[in-house]
Amino acid sequence: DKRDKQQQQQHHDDSASYSSSSLSDNEREILEKSHNEGTAAPASIATGGGGGAAYFGKYGIINASDFHSNTKIKSTFERWLSEIKGIPDFNGPKHELMEYFKEFAEDYNTA
Repeated sequence: DKRDKQQQQQHHDDSASYSSSSLSDNEREILEKSHNEGTAAPASIATGGGGGAAYFGKYGIINASDFHSNTKIKSTFERWLSEIKGIPDFNGPKHELMEYFKEFAEDYNTA
C-alpha cells in the first residue's frame, strides 16, 4: 500500500506541468512551448513541499527586472501578449506594458 502511494506520487511528480488554475490551456501551451524551445531562462526553481502542496516555478522564476535584462523572457512575453491578450503590437504607455508583464510573470511563476 505504501509502495503504491510512492509510485502514484512519483507519477504525479513526473507528469507535473503547468497546474495553476489561473492559466488557460492556451497559456499553459505557450509557456510549455517556450520552455521546450529553450526560451525560458531557468532561474531558481521553487517547489512546494509535502505531498499535496502547490507546485510552481517549474521553469524558473522571473521578476520585473527580467523585462529589461533577459531578451529570451522578453520575446516569450511578447508572444504571450500577442497570443493570449490579443495585442500583437503594443504601443501604449510603459506603465501599462509593465502591468501586462507583471501578469505574465505571475502566470509564468505559478506554472
